[in-house]
Amino acid sequence: MDHQDTFHIFPYGLQAFDLDCSETTVRVYFHGLEDVDDYLYRKYNGTSWTSYPITKSSLNDIPYVEFTLVDG
Repeated sequence: MDHQDTFHIFPYGLQAFDLDCSETTVRVYFHGLEDVDDYLYRKYNGTSWTSYPITKSSLNDIPYVEFTLVDG
């Protein structure tokens, strides 16, 4: 990836994936992450970065982030 996000670090690395649909909701779980207050999920859309809060599930207390991806 040739884009820079110089104001953030990525302690869990970067993810990339392909989806075979025009729109879907993605939920990423962070097993083992206890304190979510200092973390954001950052998504690159091809021109800029977007931040999403990481929240804890009320069902099992596992932190997650959820967002919708749309083709194009």
